[in-house]
Amino acid sequence: MAYIRLMNMIFYGYHGVAAAEKETGRRYEVDCEIETDISKAARSDHLDDAVNYISIYKTVEDFLENHRYNLLETLAEKLREEIQKKTGESRITLRVRKRIPPVPGNIDYVEVETSGVMLEVGNVANVFLGLGANAGDTDANIKKAIDLLNQSGDIRIKAVSSLYESKAVGVSDQPDYVNCVIKIETGRDPHSLLEITKSIEASLGRQPDTHRLPRPMDIDILLYGDIDLDSLDLKIPHSRLKTRRFVLEPLLEIDPDALDPVTSKPLREFLDEVMSQKMIKVKNPNEVWDG
Repeated sequence: MAYIRLMNMIFYGYHGVAAAEKETGRRYEVDCEIETDISKAARSDHLDDAVNYISIYKTVEDFLENHRYNLLETLAEKLREEIQKKTGESRITLRVRKRIPPVPGNIDYVEVETSGVMLEVGNVANVFLGLGANAGDTDANIKKAIDLLNQSGDIRIKAVSSLYESKAVGVSDQPDYVNCVIKIETGRDPHSLLEITKSIEASLGRQPDTHRLPRPMDIDILLYGDIDLDSLDLKIPHSRLKTRRFVLEPLLEIDPDALDPVTSKPLREFLDEVMSQKMIKVKNPNEVWDG
């Protein structure tokens, strides 16, 4: 794979919360980095086999000048998705800078960087999800979450781990968590899958901004194929996958040969480091899911 970069593309746009930004606009600078296979273009030396720089520039120009968003974060994410759709390139990192933002003091610009992976049409990925709950009927909530995932369309449950009980991490005076890991097969891209998991969490009673409170459902994307992704709202592999026994051990129960996409090391090599964390198995896989 190789990287193609279009750097410091300059445009004028009308995005922001402040009235002045919407009325008089601001200067925007965009960097676009595309991870792609250039071998065909390198062999043929033909433009049709290469990434079309002009098309990307025109896509960015049209989007920035003809759309309106309040937040720079939204603009960056939507623009990245638009470039992916127009070019068919799946791995893109985008940096969007707004010059002279409405911030008290001397500041040159604000910048948002977003990376995303778009799954190619017709492809499917093997994904590991971590499910946990420590509020309400935890066992029933986990079973219901698995049912809802299975009914979501373009998601197939392939394996479910045993159910484990462990102490809440990083907080005190909370009920113990019940956790499991499931393996699914899906054609959804990572961000589309994230939307599904958030919707299921909400349907089971999770409220916004309850990260440090008891939760009836918590669903994390642990691994998504061999993707290494770090965007504004999603990091894959999950940042705590290798440091939490309650997700690492159940994942290895399902797939003992699973690899860390970042280092290519077997995940079982990290298990010894977390075995001191207390955890007990409370149910077998067939008691969790019989699909």
